[in-house]
Amino acid sequence: MVQWARRNRAGFPGGRLYADLRGFGDTGEPTPAEVLREFLLALGGAPHRMPESVNGAAAPFRLLAADRELLVVLDNARDSEQVRSLLPGGPRCVTVVTSRHRLSGLIVTDATRSVPVDVLTPEDGTALLAGMLGHERVLAEPAAARRPAELCGGLPLALRVAAARPVDRPGWTLNDM
Repeated sequence: MVQWARRNRAGFPGGRLYADLRGFGDTGEPTPAEVLREFLLALGGAPHRMPESVNGAAAPFRLLAADRELLVVLDNARDSEQVRSLLPGGPRCVTVVTSRHRLSGLIVTDATRSVPVDVLTPEDGTALLAGMLGHERVLAEPAAARRPAELCGGLPLALRVAAARPVDRPGWTLNDM
């Protein structure tokens, strides 16, 4: 979905906003108020007039977004509550929310639509690996490059974790991986 957002950014002349909500990491999640402050600044809000509360920041954010063709990407959301106050609500706004979970609460109360994303095919997994390790490395060992994609079950995060070691060890072959 994030790739879709990058490919289609030209369709949103009103701007593009991105927030990594870090819903599944151990680095700590940004608060909704922090994300809203960043969004307000990106949309031209005055830095010295930033609201402190979530509700205080959500209202001007929705007002600034209301008439724009705006793309908002909320990546790695933990649950519906983490996302709800960050939705722009403008009729010409598109919001893409990624999560490891189905956010049913948004579907019920915020008229959103779920778009399940399937696991990567071995070809797509190999392409992801090539993006991380370099095309030359993957082209040198096509069968070995396909194997990690298969072993990781087509899960992009698992493949990225598996590829992290050979990224740091350029002398490794993909068979070593």
